[in-house]
Amino acid sequence: MSTPPLSSQPIVPPPVVPQLMAHLQAGMQLLQSGDARGADLHFRSALAIDAASVQANYACALASYQLNGLTEAEQFLRRAIQIQPGFFPAFGTLGLVLRAMGNDADSVAAFEQALAIKPDYVEAAFNLAVACADKNERAKAINLYRHVLALKPDFTPALTNLGNLLRAANEFEQAFICLVKAKKLMPNNPSADINMALVLTDLGRYVEAIAAGERAVANEPDAYESWEALGHAQLLAGDSGGAVVSLARANSLHPDVPQLQYDLGVAQIANGDLARGRETLNAVEALRPDWLKILFERDLALPPLYESQQHIAESRAAWIAGLEKIEARLLARNDWSTAEALTAVSAHTAFYLNYQDVDNTALQLRFARVVEHVVQRAYPQFSAPLAWQCAAHGQRLRIGFTSAYLRKHSVGYFFSAWITQLDKAKFESFVWHSSEISDVVTDKIRAGSAHFSHAPHDMAAFAESIVAAKLDVLIHLDVGMHPHAQVLAAMRLAPVQCVAYGHPVTTGLSSIDYYLTADAAEPEDAQLSYSEKLIRLPKLGVCYPMPDISRRAVPAMLSAHRKPFLLCVQRLFKVLPSMDILVARIARDLTRGLPGCTIAFFESLSPGLNNTFIKRISAAMRAGGVNPQSTLLMLPSMTYENFMGTVEAADLVLDTTHFSGGNSSFDAFAVGAPVVAYEGSMMRARQTSAMLRMMNIPELITRSDDEYVATAVALASDPQRLLELRRRILASRAALFDDTSTVRALESTLLQLVKRPSPL
Repeated sequence: MSTPPLSSQPIVPPPVVPQLMAHLQAGMQLLQSGDARGADLHFRSALAIDAASVQANYACALASYQLNGLTEAEQFLRRAIQIQPGFFPAFGTLGLVLRAMGNDADSVAAFEQALAIKPDYVEAAFNLAVACADKNERAKAINLYRHVLALKPDFTPALTNLGNLLRAANEFEQAFICLVKAKKLMPNNPSADINMALVLTDLGRYVEAIAAGERAVANEPDAYESWEALGHAQLLAGDSGGAVVSLARANSLHPDVPQLQYDLGVAQIANGDLARGRETLNAVEALRPDWLKILFERDLALPPLYESQQHIAESRAAWIAGLEKIEARLLARNDWSTAEALTAVSAHTAFYLNYQDVDNTALQLRFARVVEHVVQRAYPQFSAPLAWQCAAHGQRLRIGFTSAYLRKHSVGYFFSAWITQLDKAKFESFVWHSSEISDVVTDKIRAGSAHFSHAPHDMAAFAESIVAAKLDVLIHLDVGMHPHAQVLAAMRLAPVQCVAYGHPVTTGLSSIDYYLTADAAEPEDAQLSYSEKLIRLPKLGVCYPMPDISRRAVPAMLSAHRKPFLLCVQRLFKVLPSMDILVARIARDLTRGLPGCTIAFFESLSPGLNNTFIKRISAAMRAGGVNPQSTLLMLPSMTYENFMGTVEAADLVLDTTHFSGGNSSFDAFAVGAPVVAYEGSMMRARQTSAMLRMMNIPELITRSDDEYVATAVALASDPQRLLELRRRILASRAALFDDTSTVRALESTLLQLVKRPSPL
């Protein structure tokens, strides 16, 4: 918050006492130049001339306030008010004096009295807003700041404070408007850049947030707040290495602050340095043993990149041991803070666990049991039976959808048609978008739904808003990705509760009745991998929109690399060490019959993780007799148009072996790129192969290491066959896109679920 200003109201002494006026004018000049003591001498001389002068008493109060003579200042001000009860500057300054004395209640009363006398008294309104904010009366403070800005639109402290309060109220777009204006008014102020970095991070505009943080650091390198804001933006943007550097600097400037240390530990773990991250979090635990979030972040930590298959086994064993520790702490004991436990389960998922090539159903059930136990204790009102049954209102069926990813994201692309193309004569859609990040996909969903809202950030208010809708069916689109989703899904908010396969893993939650999945991507025994009753929607179960490929462009950098050009488009954490060996084998076999090849991957935003990956896959290539310097290509982040051009330019796309592409495979097939799929035993390793079957191109589906390598080598060595595959993909890709029959199937399913709301 900005510092409350002194009143700037002019003092107008009586013209009939020239000597008194001379002392007041001389004193005010000294006061404004910083010489409060000299000013005090003049003001007291004026008071000696006329002890009943309102202006002399008020001036003495100003000097005493500056000299920290608070008791005397109060006396002068009360005397001025006694002499002239309507003298509003005295009330405004009395509010400041009383606040400095710790008398907050009377301070507020003084500011309010000043405003009652003069409603357009800007300083009093500002200082009252500051007082209300300090008392956590946020709504009143926001209204007062808006009143101040209506009177004085360029009052920078009010813009800054209002922006920060709106941020705290999660009104990020409105906060951004205020803070942008404040930034324009004080372009070289580091605090303005810090505030911009924070609000841009809230809005998911990470590139801009990092730029603002870098400006703040450049302008004020010794302010920990600058480094902290930059570090948070970097971490959320995926630059965990940069976040470690920034947050370590913030900690060095402001040591022994548990939250700063915690954030550093989180960044270190995200950057793959689990040992150092755990060491940092151990130090935080010594300071804050009540923070249960430390247990989840430290004991359930998994590296974003594994060094070897042995590393996977060791990490998995450590994760299981960590879960056992958490179970012993939360399930077997009651001496824990509900609020702290809720903070922990609201900030951590088992996301990375499911990128290991193992069936995690049993572990998902155990993790879900911990989440449910905490949520039921925190929100018992949302575990009780509901007050209504399906179709109780006798009108259109009310279908709710929740997600934090209703935007340009795989979840938005996969499931937006479920919302926008439901038969409006039969269904009434309610949508809660639990994120501030919105775009044209969000706008389309908003326009196509009967009720759309950005979900409250307070989880109880979020749940209440869903209950108030009295839904028939609630569909969570992606439990397992955003941690807030698992908290909400652990509640009973509708008679029938489903989850879609935005994250293709069972939730393990007893509160979720049905799992809506893609029949084409599930094995016959799929039910064994789910705690929910499985509902297999036909084909891929979604109406995926045809991507806009009209502006794709091939980056010039690709022209200098050897053909054939093989490309893996998946994020690096999906590339397990076992795939390195297969890539090395493919490169080795291609080198035998051809001058060489290029095999490319996309970099992450963290240089440290990129280096770890390059070191690991280069070792596998060298072990296979392949020169990584002439074979391996790491591609930078690029625009969607260049990404699609790169995919189209690839001779062959290599899908990841244990967690297939989804969104990226749709993109590849949209431009006719052949993708070699490695079909696994669970749905998360079968989406690409399902697409290939739907296009009747089964020869690109492999089921073993040898078959994967042989297929990739044979195709990359045969340009004519690759051209024929492209032709077939382009001719049959329509089977994958804009298939509204899947929405009709969903409608039939919803009607059946309402007739039999209990899972079979």
